[in-house]
Amino acid sequence: MCGRFVQYEARSDYLAALNSPLACQAAETEIPIGRYNISPGSRVLFLHQRDAELHLDAVTWGYHPHWAKENHQSAMVSTRAQTAPYSRLFKPLWRRGRALILADGWYEWRTDSRHTTRKQPYFIYHIARRPLFFV
Repeated sequence: MCGRFVQYEARSDYLAALNSPLACQAAETEIPIGRYNISPGSRVLFLHQRDAELHLDAVTWGYHPHWAKENHQSAMVSTRAQTAPYSRLFKPLWRRGRALILADGWYEWRTDSRHTTRKQPYFIYHIARRPLFFV
């Protein structure tokens, strides 16, 4: 995954897909988010548990530890699920619990065989256009 993804449905659509008990009564839950090219460092919605309750909050997309900021490195957005719980980098985050990033799809890039300097983006999504969730 290149790190760019899409959140375009309304908050209520994501919660309905999860059969979530989270009660969102506000009118803004029915308004589509409408974001089609979210990059690392952008604010995104995520679902997490805090104090035994589910919360839907906005956070910065990606993991940006202090040493990466000091070295002007970009935020990290993916890791292997097999190694994340044991790696020095992600172990502290893994202990805190997990969160779900709400999405409608993501982008993958493929180099054009005729023009090696060009890349073609492909949008990957659920065949039934249902919401997806990243852990």
